[in-house]
Amino acid sequence: MLMSDIAIKPVKVAFKETTIHEAAAIMRSAHVGSLVVVEKARNGMIPIGIVTDRDIVVEVIAEGVSPQKLCVGDIMSTDLITIEETMGVHEVVSVMEITGLRRLPVVDGSGILTGIITSDDVMEHVANFANSLSRVSRKQQIFEKELRK
Repeated sequence: MLMSDIAIKPVKVAFKETTIHEAAAIMRSAHVGSLVVVEKARNGMIPIGIVTDRDIVVEVIAEGVSPQKLCVGDIMSTDLITIEETMGVHEVVSVMEITGLRRLPVVDGSGILTGIITSDDVMEHVANFANSLSRVSRKQQIFEKELRK
């Protein structure tokens, strides 16, 4: 299964100039724990960073800084690792394991943002796959019982 098939779309995004207060409001209304920070490009959005709800708590709230005074660009992670939409689940799990990252923006061959994949999304996909596989044995048993009648 390719990332283009299971990535979450559309992605909730912010710009470097988005205030922390605005970013938190977007996350709350969308029920997401992160926003991909993007720059506009001619044919879409290019991911340049990511900001998480944890970044807001640790870098802003815990430091006593006003969320209206800082922008996403002030606290976003800039060592962004993206994955291509043509990558498979095994490759993405390897990237997550090596990097320790639970959220990865998905891009097309031109680097344009097309989705996001999280470790939870991958686990759900793998669990659904395992569930489907488990039904094979049950169907085989039913088929064998029908043959014996």
